[in-house]
Amino acid sequence: MNPFRLSIQATPPQLLAEGLGPALDFLAARGVDAIHLSTHTYYGVGPEPEWSRQPVPPTWSPDHSPRSHYPGRHGRAWVRHEPSRFRDVGLFHIGPGENDPTRGRDIFREILDAASERGLRIHARYLDGWGTCRQDALPGWDEVLVRTLDGGTLPIPCFANPRVREWFRLTAAETAANYPELESFFYGIERGSTFNDVVFQHGQPPYCFCPCCENRARHFGIDPLRAREGYARLHRLCCESRSGNRPPDGGLTILSRLLVQYPEIMAWDHLERGGVEEMPGIARAAVREARPDCGFGLIAHQCIDPHRAALEDWSLIRGQADYAVLRCYGHINGARLVHNVRERARGSLWAELSEAARFEIAWLALHPENPPMPPPEQLDEEGDPPELLGAIFRRAAAAVGTETPLFAGLGVDISYPFPERRQTPASYIHSALGTLKHHPPAGVLLCREYCEISGASIEAASSALAGLKKGSQVQSPQSAALQAAYAGRHDKAPINHPKSRNLKVPRSR
Repeated sequence: MNPFRLSIQATPPQLLAEGLGPALDFLAARGVDAIHLSTHTYYGVGPEPEWSRQPVPPTWSPDHSPRSHYPGRHGRAWVRHEPSRFRDVGLFHIGPGENDPTRGRDIFREILDAASERGLRIHARYLDGWGTCRQDALPGWDEVLVRTLDGGTLPIPCFANPRVREWFRLTAAETAANYPELESFFYGIERGSTFNDVVFQHGQPPYCFCPCCENRARHFGIDPLRAREGYARLHRLCCESRSGNRPPDGGLTILSRLLVQYPEIMAWDHLERGGVEEMPGIARAAVREARPDCGFGLIAHQCIDPHRAALEDWSLIRGQADYAVLRCYGHINGARLVHNVRERARGSLWAELSEAARFEIAWLALHPENPPMPPPEQLDEEGDPPELLGAIFRRAAAAVGTETPLFAGLGVDISYPFPERRQTPASYIHSALGTLKHHPPAGVLLCREYCEISGASIEAASSALAGLKKGSQVQSPQSAALQAAYAGRHDKAPINHPKSRNLKVPRSR
């Protein structure tokens, strides 16, 4: 895998709607040398073609985004798949609809070829998230969703289900094999756990209690009936708390009591999370078998609530990927933290604590070094202090280890969950990346969709990177070799890639 200096995230229709050539030229002129390009859109996007008739969201960048909603907005695969390979698993991908102007075209291939002409390298980006898009769009998907205590479903797949694992294995293998120009398969997943979602976040029903998970639990000596009973009581406690019925002993006391009485609660949480943590290994093995020369990358998350922060053990990445990207959303994290503490915690067990205590706990989860916390109003307006990025990156690098090159993922121009556009000041980007001068990353990935990132933010990141001095980053020979290889290849000459289409996708065993 060739390294990248500055990359951005994009989906194919974003580039096509803007005009493929102008969009790629726009990026190359601002120092971008790679694109992490979505292979599938099954997250945060509705399946209905009516989306294509909606106006451009106000969060899109005004300096380069198209002024009308791009076609093909509904979720689907942007890479080619052979349906017959997925027949045995009974889960498929969908391509363009009848009225989609990209029908009959391989738009992923078009972007690869156009990017190659400009010296831009493409990394396949697969993000697994939350939402109804897959179950609405993909045949059979409702059969493999997680099951709640009452027998209902939630819009996420059960990663213990063999059908889901095989579907994903084939997806990763075909993507790597069909596009030999790809530098890497970059995998990320945005998912907490059942305990976190019940207690700290949404108060939703506990999951997953499907037959696959219950059989898996028995294999590890966990009693599904005890887990069901414990989670039923926990869920009832959280629902009563949200309705204002605080128990006489206090909700947090009852929570502690339930964890003591039902150790199966956390055992089930660990079991469910284990399925999530096994998915990168499945993807990496599939990619390696299909194309041994293809790199494999992983996202390392920075989380703003305590239990999610505990789940994100960066040391698990060590040796499991060719590179990792630490995704830090500093500029929006301040507003998100304030929103979580003041709005999302309302009515939950968190509400038993004072607002000051909730802020202190959330701040420590985000910054265990415990630097001084700015006032909430300043956090909401200005974001996390940019000078804190250096400490976060050093902590992640120590956890990941020297054998896995670590890239900085800097969130810019992020608005969600707020409706208005939030532009990241260029001064913030310079300050944040400037904190890495004594521990420089292997490169930087701007972590937002291309349609939302302004040219000014890209230019600021490129300029800040140029100003970074070569520091004393603890890195492996692999990482040093990556950067040395990059130093001799930073040009705009066309990239020569193997064009063979005879690469084999491994069959199921």
